[in-house]
Amino acid sequence: MIGIIAAMDEEVKAFKEVMTSFQEKVIQNDLYYIGSLADKDIILTKSGIGKVQAALGATKLLERFKIDFLFNIGCAGSLDPNITPGSLVIADILAYHDLDVFDWPKGFDPSYHYVFKCDQELLKKHRKNPMINIVPFVSGDSFVYRQDQYEKILADFPKAKVCDMESTAIAHVAASYNCPFIIARSISDVVILEDSEKDYDFNLDKACLNSARLCMDLIEEVKL
Repeated sequence: MIGIIAAMDEEVKAFKEVMTSFQEKVIQNDLYYIGSLADKDIILTKSGIGKVQAALGATKLLERFKIDFLFNIGCAGSLDPNITPGSLVIADILAYHDLDVFDWPKGFDPSYHYVFKCDQELLKKHRKNPMINIVPFVSGDSFVYRQDQYEKILADFPKAKVCDMESTAIAHVAASYNCPFIIARSISDVVILEDSEKDYDFNLDKACLNSARLCMDLIEEVKL
């Protein structure tokens, strides 16, 4: 079974639109949508926003169901002006940008940070795909839009291209359960540009749908 987790209603709604049919199942107030896609069993759920909600949602999904492959979908912010709203992005490596220990060096160094990598077999198929940006992600418990926020992120993680609030936590849980995973998102805003929060509101629905379609295409390639 393939598990799909998103943070917000808009992201869940976008994926429900690409599923042919589904049934709802409630477990202890958590709602799951169970269906099929590309002849594979699919289960979709919403975690809520932020690292803790994401980790809880991913843990419960993996504990309650036999998940063979996990996807995280939704919108994300770009730290690179060349990766514009609507762009498709997949994480190759992920870290927490707000994990701050005074004597630890910054960056994607697994000796000092929780660093995770997406499923390499699936990534390998798209390394040269011009329609998909496979780049480093960072996550933290803040909506990034202010200059002081993105300047600190880029100072600590100069290779980071995308930021969000959940993906690293989901990667962390998936890795702990030895479950292969892919973070497949679409850009809603370029956080280093002025008034990026307005772009987020304007582009949110489009980014959610782009991410859902990307995930749908990737599911066809997953071997279970």
